[in-house]
Amino acid sequence: MIEREHLVVVGNGLAGVNTMENMLKLAPNRYKITVFGSRALSQLQPYPAIVCPGEEQGH
Repeated sequence: MIEREHLVVVGNGLAGVNTMENMLKLAPNRYKITVFGSRALSQLQPYPAIVCPGEEQGH
């Protein structure tokens, strides 16, 4: 069995979760991931999309 690299993520907010998702997309079997954060990952709610003024009209 190949030993995976250990990735430690501090913070499970938007940046931490985004980092984990990207690392798993790039190399799904490369990392063993440990997360330290104040909320359980199962409790995370999606963040609403931020729309800049004029963006919805294609400007």
